[in-house]
Amino acid sequence: MKIRQYFFIYFLLIAFNGFSQNTAQRIYSSMEMLVQQPMMLKYTTEVDQSYKNVYGKEDAFGEMDGKGKGWVEALPIGNGKLGGMLFGNVYKEHLQLNEESLWAGFRKNTNNPKAYDALLKVRRLIFEGDHRKATGYAVENMMGTTKGVKSYEPLGDVFIEFTTDTAKAYSNYERLLNLDSAYASVSYTLGGNVINRTAFASSPDKVLVMKIKSQQSRGLNCVISLSRIGNAKTVTGSDNTDMLIMNGQLIAIENTTGENKGELF
Repeated sequence: MKIRQYFFIYFLLIAFNGFSQNTAQRIYSSMEMLVQQPMMLKYTTEVDQSYKNVYGKEDAFGEMDGKGKGWVEALPIGNGKLGGMLFGNVYKEHLQLNEESLWAGFRKNTNNPKAYDALLKVRRLIFEGDHRKATGYAVENMMGTTKGVKSYEPLGDVFIEFTTDTAKAYSNYERLLNLDSAYASVSYTLGGNVINRTAFASSPDKVLVMKIKSQQSRGLNCVISLSRIGNAKTVTGSDNTDMLIMNGQLIAIENTTGENKGELF
């Protein structure tokens, strides 16, 4: 497949851009070398979460007012349904969670009841060559009845607060997003101990996974919490105290009944 892609690019360079064969060969060789390099995004500093968000809390969500890049420097992982943003701070890891079904509003039928009957007229106008009128009539009579798309909402946040050697300075800090292998990692040295965190998303297993490794024995001690800004509650599992379970419901009030029909999670 790669050979076909390279040959096609090589052909385009000569045929459409007017390059000589020698010039095209040099560009082609440079592209091939670039593709062979692992695709990575690397940071050597922590994410700046020093400014306040719209809720008045200090974290990475808020206006980009020059005080820090915040959220856009976190490392994304996902499998098409579940997603996470890994912030990678040394003393307090933050994994922001997303799930594809959490939208504001509630499920309802937005099909236009006039669409089927309008289809015949739209076809006739197209066959007559009146595309402008056909488009206007289709927009007016065939589009969905929703007044607009509701907002997408975050699922929640996992915080891992490390309580080991918090008074000591760290060094050799690195955050890495490997696009070839689809994982995000954080590594640093703290008190002579090398810490590595690796996170990835599995599509077959439908999970996000994080592995935290200490070079020294008993070099890790942390408190893990799961929360959301609102409309959710987190409890421990009844049979397993090592499990955190978050349940909630988005707020979406139906106007006629006053019933909350927001998505359950």
